[in-house]
Amino acid sequence: ALPGGGWLLTVVPRTAPGDPATTELLTWTRTMATTIGGPDAHVGGLVATQADFSAAITARLPVFLASVVGISVLLLAWVFRSVLIPLTAAVMNLLTAAATTGAVVHTFGAPIEPYLPVFLFAGLFGLSMDYEVFLIARIQEAWRRHGDTRAAVVDGVAATGRTITAAALIMALVFVSFAFVDARVVREAGVGLTVAVLLDAVVVRCVLVPAVMARFGAANWWFPRRRRVATRELAGSVR
Repeated sequence: ALPGGGWLLTVVPRTAPGDPATTELLTWTRTMATTIGGPDAHVGGLVATQADFSAAITARLPVFLASVVGISVLLLAWVFRSVLIPLTAAVMNLLTAAATTGAVVHTFGAPIEPYLPVFLFAGLFGLSMDYEVFLIARIQEAWRRHGDTRAAVVDGVAATGRTITAAALIMALVFVSFAFVDARVVREAGVGLTVAVLLDAVVVRCVLVPAVMARFGAANWWFPRRRRVATRELAGSVR
């Protein structure tokens, strides 16, 4: 009994906090608390707090993803005067984010901290946009010179590939050091950022994005009211 007429009941689950049985126990406890104690009854504690926090983040996650992706698409469209390039970048970033989250869950097991995907996605998006702008800017410069998309992709990757992979390797070496810290959430962030940086720089920016751009060809540069670029081949250009 508590002063003022209240009561405190302590419930200790026999299962782990992430076990589905614990979640079922939490749901049952809240139902019983509301039924017996009325609307003034509350269920707190570490498990309940984590469940509420996870539910709140999950409910707002689509808004967060849509906001970040939408703003980045608009900015890239404004910078490069293209419709297809920003959409391709957004899809690639979402694929990388999904693969990164999967790698963390595979390494540490589920569930993971609810705010970790938000943290990883924000960091990954910032780094990947840096690589994207660096790569596409060089490709666009080459395309404006001779109007050949495939040759421009080859020139852009050849000019930026080493810089992108070197920068990614430096950051990966820094992030991987976090994987040896004693705190679980820090280890998860270290592994997640390491996988994200290497996957995005090596696989996405140096392989997938150039391949998609080469496949789409002149459609990459379509934009309302864009001036046409005269197509002419340079001597010795690569197809």
